[in-house]
Amino acid sequence: MNLDIQEHAKTVVVKERLIKDKEKTMIQKSNLTILQLTAKNVTNLRAVRITPDRRVVVLTGKNEAGKSNVLDVIQSLIEGMKLKMPIRDGEERAEAAIDLGDIKIRKRWTAKGEGLEVFRVVDGKKQKYTSPQTILNELTGKMVDPMKLFLLMKNDPRKFRAVLADMVKLDLSDLEAADIQKREERKAINDKVRDAEAQLRQLQPPDLTTPTEEMSFQVEINKLNVLVQKKQDYENYVHRVNAIKDEMKELKKVNDILQKQIAEMQDRIVTNQKKFDELNQHELIQGALPEVVTAEQISAAQEDLKLIESKNFTIREAARYRHQLSESEYYKEKSEQLTRLINRIEEDKKARIADCKFPVEGLSITDETVLFEGKPIEVASSGRQIRIFTKMAMAMSPHIKVLLIRDGSLLDSEAFEEICTIAEEAGYQIWMERVDESGKVGVFFENGEITSVDGQPVDQEEEDKEAEEEEADVSA
Repeated sequence: MNLDIQEHAKTVVVKERLIKDKEKTMIQKSNLTILQLTAKNVTNLRAVRITPDRRVVVLTGKNEAGKSNVLDVIQSLIEGMKLKMPIRDGEERAEAAIDLGDIKIRKRWTAKGEGLEVFRVVDGKKQKYTSPQTILNELTGKMVDPMKLFLLMKNDPRKFRAVLADMVKLDLSDLEAADIQKREERKAINDKVRDAEAQLRQLQPPDLTTPTEEMSFQVEINKLNVLVQKKQDYENYVHRVNAIKDEMKELKKVNDILQKQIAEMQDRIVTNQKKFDELNQHELIQGALPEVVTAEQISAAQEDLKLIESKNFTIREAARYRHQLSESEYYKEKSEQLTRLINRIEEDKKARIADCKFPVEGLSITDETVLFEGKPIEVASSGRQIRIFTKMAMAMSPHIKVLLIRDGSLLDSEAFEEICTIAEEAGYQIWMERVDESGKVGVFFENGEITSVDGQPVDQEEEDKEAEEEEADVSA
């Protein structure tokens, strides 16, 4: 039983996927513009029907006459934007519809909520899409007002950069995180370099002959004791040798006397000669002469002993200098390694940016801002900026070729003509709101109704009648 349920669930999922895929292929994803817009009792609009006959639809009138609400209705139908108060005061329901040619969109509002329909009319029959908002989301990424991009660039350059990066699918978050990490590491290393170099500046470079290790008092004392002992041994040797020689002299004298008395003193001569021979063979007479140590050498050793502490201080200072020099060189090398890594990250960023397809040639991104032809976009001419922002907005809505401009009053005549030209070249339709109370420009609104188009009065009763007839046809 469970297996049957699982198989049934899989079959439902597959069928839903096939239906969605079929619905996608039913839509011609190009040149979708608004052929007609109708709205009844939506926000402050009573009954509105606009059938554009040109690329740029200019909505005019006083403030709160209904211009902005027309653009709100378009965004609500195409993007799913929620309207705060969708139903006109005093009414129980509201509805609006957009004809995009290949597809049509209708939305109704009641006290219970809202309902959306996306459908085609084939051979007089309505074919509905099962996932209407999903279909619309695939057709348009985001309807962006070019003037909003202009104001965003002025007021929040970093957010403007983020919008452009998201549009071209540029994700540098991993490289930026690595860049921040390596820069922090390099800063810590450079702090150590500065500390080591500060220590070096307080020290004097040592003489090249300065030993690397401190001298030992005990070793020097032992050296002195050795010298003293050697001197004592030499003096004892000299004293004993002299004593022997003196004794030999005395014996020689005696022997000379005895020679005169050979006969009488023969035995004594033999004895004395034997003793003389023994003394002459003494090890001190036959041995090597001890090392001669002078009083000056002893005095010099005593002076060296007195100077050992000053010498050790010099050795310690030399050791400190060598250590600081080695540490400084070590951290400099670490800093250079990190700099190479940071440079490599920068190159990776540039490569990723170079691979992006920007909506306008010459547009690029850095870590901080947006560039145009190598310079900050803020310094580009107003004409260039208008072209850039308009093409960016177009790139964000590639299939439903409709742009909404709410701050059209900010455009001078030259900028207005520039936008019209761009729209004509790219096959886009522009709906623009401008403050104009003359009633002679564009679609003129008063109290939520259209009263004139390009200065020509509109018969509202006739408009209402035609709108009702069209609504009946579509509903059928």
